Amino acid sequence: MKLLYLALVLVLLSGCNFGIESELEGRWVGTVEGNEVTLVFKENKEVGIQVAEELSQGTYSIYGSSNPYDLDIDFGSKGKFATIISVNGDSLRLENNVPGKARPLSFSEKAVVLTKQ
Repeated sequence: MKLLYLALVLVLLSGCNFGIESELEGRWVGTVEGNEVTLVFKENKEVGIQVAEELSQGTYSIYGSSNPYDLDIDFGSKGKFATIISVNGDSLRLENNVPGKARPLSFSEKAVVLTKQ
C-alpha cells in the first residue's frame, strides 16, 4: 500500500515545476538593445529586473512540463508580462514581450539570451 501512495505522489508531483523553478533561482545577465539586463529570480516567487538604471520588482509564475515554459511576471501597477522561456544549463532564453500583450507562441529574433551569474 505504501508503494501505491508513493507512486501516486510521484505522479502528482511530475506535473509541478520544482525543477525549473530551482534552475531559475539566481541572477541572470544579458544585453537588450545595448542595455545590460539583469533578472533575479528568488525562491519565494519574487523577481527583480533591472534594465539600465530602471529597476522593477514583481512576482512570477511558471507553467508547463518541458522547454519552452510559459512565464508570467506581474509587475503590479506596471502590468503583467506573459512570455516563454527556455533554460539550458546556465543559459536562459526569454522571448521579448511587453505587458498586456498575448503570450508569444515561439521564439523570434527578439529573444534575449541571459547567462546565469
